[in-house]
Amino acid sequence: METREPFGSLTGRMPVEPSDRPLRIAIADDDDRVRDFFCRALRLLGYEVVVEAADGEQLVAGCLATRPDLIITDAHMPRLNGVEAVRRIWRTRQLPAILVTGLPDAELLDGDKGPHTPLCLVKPVPLVELRQAIVRAAARQASAMSRGPMSSFGA
Repeated sequence: METREPFGSLTGRMPVEPSDRPLRIAIADDDDRVRDFFCRALRLLGYEVVVEAADGEQLVAGCLATRPDLIITDAHMPRLNGVEAVRRIWRTRQLPAILVTGLPDAELLDGDKGPHTPLCLVKPVPLVELRQAIVRAAARQASAMSRGPMSSFGA
């Protein structure tokens, strides 16, 4: 039986934006295979994974300890979901976030409109879409920083 990647192939290397250091990313997903995919994909794309969390509580603690540049989290996890984890992190530090969901959620997808809301991706996430979302989230954050503090999405 053939083993398949949960989100497609990781073949080939894609260029990364030039910078002094790689973007530092925190990831959270309660599925070990998905978390492993994101770790490998992000490293392949030239990013540094600084937090690997299995739930929102671990994500919040890891982000407070390591101060990543961006968050990628499953929206629906046990103990503390990704949406609430991002809200808690944003109380202390405003950074771009990407919510990933296995179930298309109209409320989450509708929130992908303003500079102060997380982007939302639906699984399976192709490598190209992951990279595009990271670039877009980082660009939105840079633009939003010039406009003032982030609002709390969905509150």
